[in-house]
Amino acid sequence: MKTTTTYLNFGGFYQSIHTLFIESQIEQYEEPCETTGETTEFNSYSELTNAYSKEYVNFINELIDSNFEYDHLSSPKFYNFETDVIVINGAPSDFLKVFKYIRENDLTQQAYEKLRETTTACPGYMPFFSFSDMFKTENRDKLIQTLLQVICETSEDEFAQYYDFNSMYELVYQY
Repeated sequence: MKTTTTYLNFGGFYQSIHTLFIESQIEQYEEPCETTGETTEFNSYSELTNAYSKEYVNFINELIDSNFEYDHLSSPKFYNFETDVIVINGAPSDFLKVFKYIRENDLTQQAYEKLRETTTACPGYMPFFSFSDMFKTENRDKLIQTLLQVICETSEDEFAQYYDFNSMYELVYQY
């Protein structure tokens, strides 16, 4: 089956809700031991963010009933222009489920606004694609990426419930 690669713009790990989840658990890990008073420094942040990213893809798959496959976490060298994105692969049926989720959950207006925002020039920003370009077959991955971003932005609270601190605790101690 043919798959297409796209990006999951989940908000990244720089000053986001995801950073708060991770850092609070690392802080608990690094608290002094009650009996000895010694602290252990956590130094597996990269492994932890990768595991967290895989869990985020699992959450999206459960949310929209898709089968996207985690490829890798792409982190920028500098965070002043972009943030982390999760690279995923999906089949055409997965992309159809994105459209279905948007439609069935009354997110059409948010999707339209996000598409307008990403295709409209403003001071300091010049888009590579026009609004109509987003609907061309060769740009399908960009359209899906934008629609997935809408799903991520509107489901942050659900993710917080899905990804409870017990899961996070287990991941921290795994590394």
